[in-house]
Amino acid sequence: MKNAMNAEEGRQACKAAEESQSTEAFATPHQEVTAETPLDLQLQRLRIDSRRFQFLECIDDASSCDHGEPISTSWLDCKEFVLAFADEFDNVVKVSGFNNAFPIARRATWEKFITVWESPAKMTSAVSVYLANATQCVLNGNTEFGHCYATYAACLEQWMACTVHKSQAAMDVYKILEIHIGDMHTLVSYLRRRIPCCCLDETYVKFRSTKKIGLCSNPDCPLPNGQTKRSAMLQCTRCRVANYCSRECQVKEWPNHKRWCDNDAKARAEFDSKKKSS
Repeated sequence: MKNAMNAEEGRQACKAAEESQSTEAFATPHQEVTAETPLDLQLQRLRIDSRRFQFLECIDDASSCDHGEPISTSWLDCKEFVLAFADEFDNVVKVSGFNNAFPIARRATWEKFITVWESPAKMTSAVSVYLANATQCVLNGNTEFGHCYATYAACLEQWMACTVHKSQAAMDVYKILEIHIGDMHTLVSYLRRRIPCCCLDETYVKFRSTKKIGLCSNPDCPLPNGQTKRSAMLQCTRCRVANYCSRECQVKEWPNHKRWCDNDAKARAEFDSKKKSS
């Protein structure tokens, strides 16, 4: 699919940017945290031990903001999961594209991190870590990483909405994809609504006048990268997931879309019925 190819190109750009970073940029001035370090000091000095995450999880400078980064025992338990899930997700995107990335990454990390997947508190901590890293990357001008971290957060957030909070019938892949390879207005708006600080307020003012871009669900869409103004897009009224730039694209894609539209529409109808009766 065209969208999946765009996502892969975006991820490769992220990898290239990551590899070009100097290791000095990730050095920590704090003493090493070991098993013998008291828990309160571990919580104060905890940082992700990976070049992937540029944002230092705990900032001693009182003038710095952690953007809601969790400093808790829940985060101590899930820090390895945060790195593993991101790695698995990236690997799938490189090999088979975006659409299969979340289910495969979830299966790959499920057994080892079952205590994280089954704990709403730990999953919420993982989402907060991704959101904080995405926010700091946007502030640093590293938008490629910002899109990546926000994508991980959106995947886990939607998964919890379906399985824990029961607030939606199914994950909306297209919404996640819009965050993954979309415009800065979409990215900043998504992050700003979720972080507890006002660090992105000025950035939001900068981008709020730009049009939000939507992605056409037709992989053969004639528009460049299948993108157009989101406000002008047409949504499938049955599944309420697929979006199209025009009636022509919707009709052309229907034979393929129908195969899963029926299932999604049925699941959504059952979900709405249960929600009304509860």
